[in-house]
Amino acid sequence: MVKLKLLLDPFAGMPEENISIMRMYNAVSQIDVIIHANINELVNRAMNEVKDFAMMPQQDQRAIIIQFAQQKEQSMRVNLQPAEPAPDSDTTV
Repeated sequence: MVKLKLLLDPFAGMPEENISIMRMYNAVSQIDVIIHANINELVNRAMNEVKDFAMMPQQDQRAIIIQFAQQKEQSMRVNLQPAEPAPDSDTTV
């Protein structure tokens, strides 16, 4: 499974400093960054949820990992949204 993670991680083996510099200049996609940061979780999920994931062509594996990363990105956006302000509790009579 380590080989699979290395193949599907867009930044496998790249120093984190280089990735940070590319992010600073918007030279990489947010999805690729999410995949890199969560490659273990994403591949483990794919292995558990997708029959024969390890045997699929790499292109199909990558498509599944991208889909899972997009779902993760969406859930992160929801969690980062500011909470609705509490109704004004002004009880002036």
